[in-house]
Amino acid sequence: MHYMAQWNQSWTAPDPRLLQPLCDEAKATACASAIKDATEYEAKGWKYDGAPGSISDVKALSKTSATQRVLAQIHQHRRHVVDSKGSVKEAYDEKLIPLVFYLTWSKTGWELTDLRPVS
Repeated sequence: MHYMAQWNQSWTAPDPRLLQPLCDEAKATACASAIKDATEYEAKGWKYDGAPGSISDVKALSKTSATQRVLAQIHQHRRHVVDSKGSVKEAYDEKLIPLVFYLTWSKTGWELTDLRPVS
């Protein structure tokens, strides 16, 4: 999924501008948070030591006239956020996270308008 690839790149580069065209930050708080984190990493000179996640299963769910829901299994990889000297600043364990992506078609393509954990 293009969104996940951009999310990974935005945190490993770091470059928050990679996510901005893909999200409606006013509606998608998870996306706004990811952009905020990438902005913070960029300012501090931090980055992930590898891709933070990948998608292992994607399934289209119901669609309204405006929104397509997509269920995805996100595999959060065991990773570290490191500074410019390689010192670990944050650590994340491996886990599976089922999420529902809410996508709306816009003039620039699919835009993430919401992201919710599966309950």
